[in-house]
Amino acid sequence: MLWQMKCLPDKQYVKSKQVVIRFFSELDGYVCDSYSTVVQELYDLARPWKIETPLVDGHGNFGDPADPVDIMGADPKYTEVCLSEEGVKYIKSQGYDKIDRHALLKKHGIDYN
Repeated sequence: MLWQMKCLPDKQYVKSKQVVIRFFSELDGYVCDSYSTVVQELYDLARPWKIETPLVDGHGNFGDPADPVDIMGADPKYTEVCLSEEGVKYIKSQGYDKIDRHALLKKHGIDYN
């Protein structure tokens, strides 16, 4: 989603909430577990204690590994994200920069208009 939104390292950060809203709008009616699950996954990609090489560069409070109560971090409207340099390299190395997401959603039975 960050790739499609052009949230690249040389661009400005975008609010995490915008990314999550865009994610759900792309699914167009497909219901995933919850809003907080998507936020948690986005945050985990920015947390160096969760992933060896963070694929997302985060700005703001992404939680504290020493405080399990604060592990979720701040509300997504107060945090900002963009792809990290490593995230861009990973996307390109996997060929994800060339994926037709509309065809992929259709392949998995999700009707995308």
